[in-house]
Amino acid sequence: LFTLFLVALVTTSLWAYDFQAGDLCYNITNDTVTPYTVEVTNKGGRSNYSNTTITIPASVEYNGTTYAVTNIGTQAFARCNSLTSVTIPNSVTTIEGKAFYNSALYKDANNWQDDVLYVDNCLIEAKPTISGTYTVKANTRLIANAAFNTCVTLESVTMPSTVTHIGGVAFALCTSL
Repeated sequence: LFTLFLVALVTTSLWAYDFQAGDLCYNITNDTVTPYTVEVTNKGGRSNYSNTTITIPASVEYNGTTYAVTNIGTQAFARCNSLTSVTIPNSVTTIEGKAFYNSALYKDANNWQDDVLYVDNCLIEAKPTISGTYTVKANTRLIANAAFNTCVTLESVTMPSTVTHIGGVAFALCTSL
């Protein structure tokens, strides 16, 4: 019985969030120094968000404080089986790994261009089979964390000047790069 309680407690805390505003859930990432910031996070459970389209706001208010939305958290939209469109504001500077994993966006082959998934003007993930030279699509502004992770035969990447952020470990294990 104790083990079941412990498992339930851990599972619940894995998908906890600080607050919900509108349709999205958020975790506060900075509430001590302005600008105050939050990340969009997983709603919890297996169903997650059921929206077909989501527009992430540049800022959100909670308990009288305005927070800039600067991050999309790990698996924030994972397994969103209805999600077909996301608008990401310029305030978002980081997209964590697997943010859209197994969502309808992720599963739709039309969203993958040359084995790379783009959401709005952000490069989310490259398939590990990508090789040789890759040119990032024009007007891309952000490359997500771990985007090219394990692309071991990727040799070079050309980026447009519009890229303002490259996520952590974006090119981890790209041993030919």
